[in-house]
Amino acid sequence: LGLVRAAPGADDTIDGTSERPDGAAERVDSATVSLREGLAHAIRDFDASAAEDVLDTGIARIGVAFTLEDIVMPVLRDLGVGWEEDPSLIASEHFATNTLRPRLHRLLSGARSASAPTCIAAAPEPEDHELGVLAAAAVAADLGFRVTYLGSRTPTVALDRSIATLRPDVVLIGAMTARAGKYLCAHPPTLDGARLI
Repeated sequence: LGLVRAAPGADDTIDGTSERPDGAAERVDSATVSLREGLAHAIRDFDASAAEDVLDTGIARIGVAFTLEDIVMPVLRDLGVGWEEDPSLIASEHFATNTLRPRLHRLLSGARSASAPTCIAAAPEPEDHELGVLAAAAVAADLGFRVTYLGSRTPTVALDRSIATLRPDVVLIGAMTARAGKYLCAHPPTLDGARLI
């Protein structure tokens, strides 16, 4: 997510440093840890309303980028590790994904000026996991980018067509698995001057 904050065209008020919007020097304070624990409990209890409340509180307190980086992503990583050890936890991971995805999509929909920098975000064709790239796209939108989100399993040919049509400043690609990374390296998109993140 730090790469998105440092991307060319990102809002000049955020330059890729770790400074929080509230000016607090410490990145992860007790309130952030409490929110992280609250999100983990909400997911464990299958409580979508509580999960959304945690997101809203985090965003209001520390902004989109730090909420995703310091609260949401650690909880999702723990879930991923957890279900590898206990397959019964897959339901919690699926619940988290299906609860967080719509909220992240809403973060993409803010009005942007026609002169705002543009971004296409996608996961490559073999990649089913999309929350990482969706979170990064939400950070880009929060920084002022007009984001076109293509989602998971985007074939390179479709990405190429989107790039040729939209001429984005940035192409944001998220690959969580080695298979998706290898596919991306074997079938890179034609960037036409866009920066790849």
